[in-house]
Amino acid sequence: MRPSFRALTLAGALAAPWIAVACDLTPQPVPSGTAASSGSGGSGVGAGPSTGGQTASSSAGGHGGAGTTSSSAASTSAGGHGGAGGQPGTGGQTATSSTGTTTSSSGSTMDAGDGAAPPVCDTTVSKYAVDPSPHIPECFPIQYSTNPPTSGPHYPVWAAFKTYTTPVPQGYYVHDLEHGAIVITYNCPGGCDAELAQLATFLDARPVDPLCFAPVKSRVVVTPDPHLNVRFAASAWGWALKSQCFDLAILGPFMDAHYAGGPENFCFDGTDVTSPDAGVPADCGQPPADAGGQ
Repeated sequence: MRPSFRALTLAGALAAPWIAVACDLTPQPVPSGTAASSGSGGSGVGAGPSTGGQTASSSAGGHGGAGTTSSSAASTSAGGHGGAGGQPGTGGQTATSSTGTTTSSSGSTMDAGDGAAPPVCDTTVSKYAVDPSPHIPECFPIQYSTNPPTSGPHYPVWAAFKTYTTPVPQGYYVHDLEHGAIVITYNCPGGCDAELAQLATFLDARPVDPLCFAPVKSRVVVTPDPHLNVRFAASAWGWALKSQCFDLAILGPFMDAHYAGGPENFCFDGTDVTSPDAGVPADCGQPPADAGGQ
């Protein structure tokens, strides 16, 4: 355990003893030789021999339902399907199962200004079944059932509530989701400085969280995520917004509806895991080079 996290744990225990009950900070290692996987609403829990590397994975099945949207544009909804339990993994791979979803689509656009054609955002808001979410050792590889992650195994340390320019490993920010945070992720290979500036202004105008202590204003993490398969996303516990642009018109209602929705609803700041002082390796959370995998 790093000194910064040990100090945080001691401070939390002295200031608010109930945190020890609300959030068990004891890492729970995944057994050696297995690819951990569990399913809810599917065919059960699967664990099998794994060679060439291990990855934690969990997923829960569910049922789809009718979607809703706050946009005036036409929307379409699709139900999800129940998931199956894990299967034996080889070569560092882990089996995954589908997660029940409720998805709403919005054909909203952003104002491009100067008479240019505005980009179509194709924003979707989806509800996902909550996966089993144990603590696992820091930087252990995790394969999540949704992209971006909305629940699942995570590290005992959570990321500080702030805007990052270096990617925060997913295992840290999923812990933030458990504490009721909104995690905003983006993947802009060509850069998106103007959109990030608009996002910063938008977030600055949001209300102060009464559970937070200065200088923390709210439980929000903004981070690049190279694993993201859209330009922009926002996650809450069991929910995700995905969009091809920074759709702030939909982000606001999403945050209003799902902020502070995690099972451990408190605001104590985490650790800046991207700081050199944190000692987090650059390949944190990545599968071993010889693990094969997908």
